[in-house]
Amino acid sequence: MNSESQLQAPIIIVGAPRSGTSVLGRLVSKHPQVVSSVEPRLVWRFGNDGKSDAFRAEDARPEVKAHIRSYFQRFVEESGKERLLEKTPSNSLRVPFVRAVFPDCKIVHILRNGFDSTLSIYDYWHRHTQDISYSRIEGERSILKQRLGEMHPRQMPYYAAEFAGRLLGKFGIKRQNLWGPRFPGMRKILKETDVLTVAALQWRVCVEMACAAGRKLPPEDYMEVRLEELGREKLEAIAQFCGLDFAGEMEDYFTKNFKQSMSGERSKRAEPGQLEQIAEVIAPTMNWLGYDSSI
Repeated sequence: MNSESQLQAPIIIVGAPRSGTSVLGRLVSKHPQVVSSVEPRLVWRFGNDGKSDAFRAEDARPEVKAHIRSYFQRFVEESGKERLLEKTPSNSLRVPFVRAVFPDCKIVHILRNGFDSTLSIYDYWHRHTQDISYSRIEGERSILKQRLGEMHPRQMPYYAAEFAGRLLGKFGIKRQNLWGPRFPGMRKILKETDVLTVAALQWRVCVEMACAAGRKLPPEDYMEVRLEELGREKLEAIAQFCGLDFAGEMEDYFTKNFKQSMSGERSKRAEPGQLEQIAEVIAPTMNWLGYDSSI
């Protein structure tokens, strides 16, 4: 198999943060032909480092496309697998850009109840912006180590301050660092409001931009699923959409490890006033998607 064939029809999972991208990525990556790349943020930002994450198709200039494709080509080659699966929530803000880099990609957009997602995003803002490591199901992973492995030397000036801010948090010096997809104007909005409102906006903007761009694509290239509906039948449909058989490894992992998401569980534990504040931001989008926006 030549190197370019290993990048044919890559599977791109998009979704707002804390909406199930990791869950879905782990399930699909159990297929023996698939290798999963988890959130190589700086690779996608190469050549557009001074911008928000909402890149346009024209931002995929030849040198940008070449860099991104080269990184993933090496990644797949070193794995010995045949298909790339990539999941980065920030790609929800730039579906046309992703398509410009990978014109034949299969995009799976996973959605989750906005109240639950926002509360989880809010929790992550507080737990993961003051250090250079964070915990995942796979274990402790160093942000610094991962980002240095992704970073091209010309990107260093853009991210030195970000790394410094996280290091200060490690030593008890607090500053408000950013977390998650950077939608346009996010830093300015954060200065004028609070983290919970920004978390709600992250969910809303990611969902709306991914839906708006994705629904313009051919149905064979874009699929929407809901975390609350993710079961064996839906996983089989996702595999078929991606051009994969529903491998036994996927079924085994699903049977042993998957816990059905119950919409509203986080909302039940919300502090007084939080749901009302979130609803002011996300209710129109919740209603548009057919979710219950009542409190």
